[in-house]
Amino acid sequence: MFQMWRYEVGHGQLLFRSTKSTEHPTRVDVLFKNVAAIQMPTVFNGMTVRSTDAAPSLELGTLGRSERELFEITGDGVRGYVVAGIVVTHEDEGSHGDPSPLLT
Repeated sequence: MFQMWRYEVGHGQLLFRSTKSTEHPTRVDVLFKNVAAIQMPTVFNGMTVRSTDAAPSLELGTLGRSERELFEITGDGVRGYVVAGIVVTHEDEGSHGDPSPLLT
């Protein structure tokens, strides 16, 4: 299960996290940087991220799409989008509340 874990306005950073459990022995963090728009549920199962050109109707406000990509995120019965400059991932054995190595 992935959750929208943290958003930082100053750098436009959006962190999704899947915490470890008995079924999944590791924690997975997915960080989007330079975020301009988000169209996603806050909690969903499974996550696949891919860059796409198939643009849904997203309101980008004043930030626009300059130097950003459209990322399609799919999960179990979920499809969403994030417009961001980059996406990075990290997997470790950290606990639920440990800081993300991607944000240091």
